[in-house]
Amino acid sequence: MKILIACTGNSCRSPMAEGFLESLDHRLMVFSAGSKPEKAVSPCAISAMKEILLDISHHTPKAIESFANEQFDLIICLSEQALLDCRRIFNTQSELIHLEIEDPFSVKGTETEILNAYRNTRDEIKNECFKLYISRMKAFLR
Repeated sequence: MKILIACTGNSCRSPMAEGFLESLDHRLMVFSAGSKPEKAVSPCAISAMKEILLDISHHTPKAIESFANEQFDLIICLSEQALLDCRRIFNTQSELIHLEIEDPFSVKGTETEILNAYRNTRDEIKNECFKLYISRMKAFLR
């Protein structure tokens, strides 16, 4: 199964989701991209994922448009803008799912408060990825 995960900056939510899905099943081909990709993955996202032994430090943010000529079985959008962009760019043959998950990138506060926001996002994404895997992907891969 070929999956694209899209968000705004491709610097925290979508790389986290990509890391989770890849860890659930090696047969999944998972990619992630953003509407307005940042220059690098957020160090807080990398730290939050390392706490649960998943390394996303190798990830490089990419634009959704860079996947325009590819076919996906499933496209998971983690922001409203990503949903709009994916509807515009991809054909209707791909299943499109929208999960509105808050972006921790703009959280202000102490270092601990900011890292806690990333942890909360990580845990929400982990739960959503697991539910999607159980309900859709596992059956698809049989």
